[in-house]
Formats: sequence, structure tokens, C-alpha cells
Amino acid sequence: MVGLASSVSAGVRVTVGARALGTQAHLQQVRPCQMLRPLGRPRMIKPLRILPLASSVGLMTRAVEDLTQAVVVTVIGSTPLAPANDVAAAIATRMDVEAASLVLRRASSSSYLLFLPIVESVDRLVSLRQPLRSTAFSLLCKRWSRLAGATGRALPCLVDFELRGIPAHVWETSTVEQFLSPYGWIDHVHSDTLRLADLSTFRCSAWCSDLSSIPRSKELWVTEPPSAIVEDPPVKRILAYPIDVQA
Repeated sequence: MVGLASSVSAGVRVTVGARALGTQAHLQQVRPCQMLRPLGRPRMIKPLRILPLASSVGLMTRAVEDLTQAVVVTVIGSTPLAPANDVAAAIATRMDVEAASLVLRRASSSSYLLFLPIVESVDRLVSLRQPLRSTAFSLLCKRWSRLAGATGRALPCLVDFELRGIPAHVWETSTVEQFLSPYGWIDHVHSDTLRLADLSTFRCSAWCSDLSSIPRSKELWVTEPPSAIVEDPPVKRILAYPIDVQA
């Protein structure tokens, strides 16, 4: 699993060779309160592979397609949020279906995400006169949209990046995607990096909003495998790799 630490002090540039099995790193102890951002779920990292960017885009596209069968159900007039069973019962009555057949997941402090089996059921629900009223609350049902709650922005600068110090066992596009976030979004990986011809430098081009905001040096955190030794207090051990960033 890969996590990110904040940038090393401005003006300090650290270059570490990324020779396979030869990269230097220092061991740190990190308690949960010291984490600057969630590290995500554990995952197996296969060394020396470059996945096409289309794979992550494809996953997102499939998720959006699946969510065409989802409805955002906003609960009005109930604080705290009404129980899911009560909301399901109110919707089931209007749709003439079994409440147990409705899948509701809490989406916010005032809404649920409702998953329906077919798009026609979504059409039917959102076409009902809104809001749906019950004795205890009202329900506003709208199709799920990726645009909800978002602000549109543009990344005007396409920048060539060179990252030195990426260790061989996490040498993959997803590592660099996480590392560059939120400073840039990878457009493509350069051909020499795709061929794995040179492991000293990971080269890619990324869209950025502000070139001056990109740190010139930053740590890459890679978690260590679980240890059989029980530590008190418990800690999560990581390897912190200093990465030199040139843009």
C-alpha cells in the first residue's frame, strides 16, 4: 500500500537512484494521528509493471454506468436521518414493491443512495410527483449524477515530469498517480518508462493547474508487511523514500 507524506522543506532537493533492490530508504514509525491523509485499503503490489491509464479510466466509466441504476434519496423533515427501513417502506408503498427488495446505503447526513435492479425502475421512481410524502418525513428522489456536489475546474498546463527515486517494487503508474495528486493528472507515460528501459527516472506528462505549487521534493510512503511482533503502543511501520521531482 502506498501513502504520501508532505513535501520536504522548500528548496531542498533530494535525489535517490532507483536501482532495482538498491534504493536507500529510512524506516519510520507512524501512528494514526500522524498520518496526513488516509493510506487506503491494503493491496498487493506487483513489481515492475506499467499499467495503461485506460485501466483506471475504464473502472471509473464502469462505475458510472452501474450508477445509472442509482437514485439519491434526500430525506426532508427528519433529524437525525430517518432509518433506512422506514425510508424503504415509504418508497416501496409508492412503487408497489417489497421494501426488502430495495437496497439503501447512507450517502450523507440527510440522504441515502438507493440501488434499483433496472433503469426502468429509476425512471418510474423519479417520474413520481416529488417530494414523496409520508407521515414522518418527505423524500426527494433524483437520479445519481457525478456532477452533484462538484465544481468544474480546468487544468491548463501540460507538463513533463521526471521523478527520481521511485523504488522498483512500487514502480507502476498508480504509484505516480497518487504521488502527483493533487498537483497533477497524468495524461500519458513516456515510452522509455513503459519499456522499463531506465528505472532511474519515471517520466510522464501530466495536466496541472499551477506549476509553481508542485513540490520539488516529496516523500513516498510504502507500508511494511505486518510483523509477527506485537508492539505496545501499536504502530504502523513504513519505508519513506525521498523522491526528487523535476518539471
